[in-house]
Amino acid sequence: MAEFADTADAISESLEPVDATSGLKQRVISAAVSNPPGTAAQPADRTPDQGKAWLSSLFTKPHYQAIAAAVAVIVIGGLVAWNLALQTDNSQPTFASAEFLYDLEGTDAAPGASGAVYRAGENVGFLLLQDLPPAGPGNVYQAWRIIGSDAFPEDTFTVSNRGSALVSLKLDVLDADTIAINIEPEGGSTAPTSAVLLVKAS
Repeated sequence: MAEFADTADAISESLEPVDATSGLKQRVISAAVSNPPGTAAQPADRTPDQGKAWLSSLFTKPHYQAIAAAVAVIVIGGLVAWNLALQTDNSQPTFASAEFLYDLEGTDAAPGASGAVYRAGENVGFLLLQDLPPAGPGNVYQAWRIIGSDAFPEDTFTVSNRGSALVSLKLDVLDADTIAINIEPEGGSTAPTSAVLLVKAS
């Protein structure tokens, strides 16, 4: 290695210095400044027009168009469903718009119970009940539409710990002589199996 070093020194000392041209110096300096030692050469920046063309190409490819179409379908479908839900809610009669018809009074089986019957439309009725006794495990309350001596089963329901409830009925309460309430096994019955707790007040 020492011999090679001596030879290299000898060769360098034997060469006569040559003045570099001004153009060569400028190119060497520019290269050193733009790419300092230890750094990699950077690609040329895109021109504004090239950048716009590249960005535009992202959204003209078929899969991006398909994604955009799918998103549009989801958004439009959601808005339509929301609008239909609002129309449905607005068309459904509520207790606030119901008309009071008559009171319900407790029988000897529930002397402290009371209630009232309301009509909110041709096929919508409401019962506002309070102070009903506990139904007991495995039991529910059931409403009955009484016409003459016949009892027609309606919906079952539960009450709060204080024995109160607001019950919606899908029937025209005007078609009944009275609405009656009693306790039945879970799932309800087709004919009353226990004493009536509430009937139309006399």
